[in-house]
Amino acid sequence: MATATLSNGVTPTKYQKHSDFPGIQSLYNFRQVESKNGITTKKLLFRSSRPDLLHADEVDEFMGLGIKCIIDLRSHAEFSFVEGNKYLQTKGLYGTCVINLPKNRNYKPGEEVSCTEKDHNTGEEVSDATCHHYLIDFFQKAYIKNIVNRAPWYVKILSIFVFLFDVLFRTNFYYLVRLFGYFVLNPGGLASTYIDILELSQTSICAALKLLTKKENLPALINCAHGKDRTGITSALVLLLLGETTENVIQDYTQSEKALEPIKSRLHDEIVKRFNWDESFMYAKPETLETALNHIHHKYGSVENYLESIGFGRSEQQLLRENLGYSPDSITFN
Repeated sequence: MATATLSNGVTPTKYQKHSDFPGIQSLYNFRQVESKNGITTKKLLFRSSRPDLLHADEVDEFMGLGIKCIIDLRSHAEFSFVEGNKYLQTKGLYGTCVINLPKNRNYKPGEEVSCTEKDHNTGEEVSDATCHHYLIDFFQKAYIKNIVNRAPWYVKILSIFVFLFDVLFRTNFYYLVRLFGYFVLNPGGLASTYIDILELSQTSICAALKLLTKKENLPALINCAHGKDRTGITSALVLLLLGETTENVIQDYTQSEKALEPIKSRLHDEIVKRFNWDESFMYAKPETLETALNHIHHKYGSVENYLESIGFGRSEQQLLRENLGYSPDSITFN
């Protein structure tokens, strides 16, 4: 008897019931990342907010997507700190693996991504876990140093005492983040933060894209906390690499605002109340991503040039396209 397959080309497991992806109630801002230039109907790449909040009765629905790896654009500390059932990890369905980013340099084209497997409960290194839940820290030392250097002198002095307070009371740097959020991030706005990510989180972006060059990682899900900012930038780069128009990429980005509307109060708590950021950071306005993409084109000339400069070479770019079902002939760049 012939083996059945899902519409994403994956052979069903005991979890897989769906011929198409379902709407999972607790997985907000969830959708497929796809371009009209595709030559396949397989669903190979998705994006969403954090899947930590899935209910027990939603796990089977999630597994029905056939997702082989979760590319989580959060640090291990951020993932561990936030609340949630985290059934995908606690049930042993996805092993947690922390990406080891290069120190003080970018990746080289063709360089492999390495990781350290972690036990979800203890945080200790393990050797037998399945590395399907990759954690990538987007806010490394270079990013933090840049934010500190841009602060007024009196904020830098105050930050010393705030830092000591946070360490003493183990707040996970709650007050330090609020201090720099108010005095540094808010004046620049969300678009400026996106440019900072493009310039200061290049190894993190590159690592995420390199994972997509491995067929064994597909289908994949890209997520961060809300699936809007870190995920929005990474998804935009993928879509542009697939030949999607800038207008359509921006339109896809703005869908996050409507998709997150049901949890707007939670966004306010996690962005405004917790981090002391301006309310504008809650939204996904077209001009925000447009400003970030204009930065790429003005400084690097194209997305392809930008990606090559951060260590994601032309051959890797082509491999990503092919893995996601796009042929060179189907892609036209704008």
